[in-house]
Amino acid sequence: FFYFACAFRISPCQFRLLRTRSTCSEMASRYGTPPRRPAPTKTFVWSSSQKKNTNGEGSNDSACAAGACSDHSDILLAAAELSKFLENNTGSDSVSRSGVRPANRQELTIVTWNIWFESWYWRERLSATLAETLDHDPDVVCFQEVTQNVHSIMLHCNFWRQRYDPTEEQIPCSYDCSVWIRKGRSTGSGGHGINVTATSTSTVDLPTIYGRRGLCVDLRFPSDQQAMRVITTHLESGRGMADTRRAQLDV
Repeated sequence: FFYFACAFRISPCQFRLLRTRSTCSEMASRYGTPPRRPAPTKTFVWSSSQKKNTNGEGSNDSACAAGACSDHSDILLAAAELSKFLENNTGSDSVSRSGVRPANRQELTIVTWNIWFESWYWRERLSATLAETLDHDPDVVCFQEVTQNVHSIMLHCNFWRQRYDPTEEQIPCSYDCSVWIRKGRSTGSGGHGINVTATSTSTVDLPTIYGRRGLCVDLRFPSDQQAMRVITTHLESGRGMADTRRAQLDV
């Protein structure tokens, strides 16, 4: 089992693959994400003030992950817990500490994650994924297999929203793709990266039986007014869907 991720840096006439994947063990060593094992038989239950587990295992509250939180307060509580985790596990100097992206590098960086819609330890996986993303500090972040509740939690996560804005406020189906854009960077403090804004979003219709689509985001670079389009998608799943995947790529 892998956390699938790719990162790209783009500058004029240059397109380089930076990172291809992080294994469970790598993520666990950094953020305490549990190793692969069967999900616990007992699950978390919600209270008004905190989420408790009856057997000490990692979270497996599948209803909230899958889109059936009992009410909005569950979303807000999960978002607050996520925000606290990110604040404690990332820092203002995280990028320079990691050495991933030196200061003053003027390249567009795009990271894409398939975060897996299943409920298995979804809180731990989401927390580690967003912490890893913040550590790399990309300009554009693409996610696949985002459930409606996970998207809502990210929307209400204060620490995440301090740095990233969504291109869509809602997920149109049970799980889908999403794209987030780095908020404007300071150009006068020796910062790294570039300023980019999203001007519009659109959908590319794909041949699909699973409701898949291509999410297109048009970007503009205020420094020189150049434009660029980023498209993220989740191709049809399953060994028997190879022909459909090829057809989707042809679109």
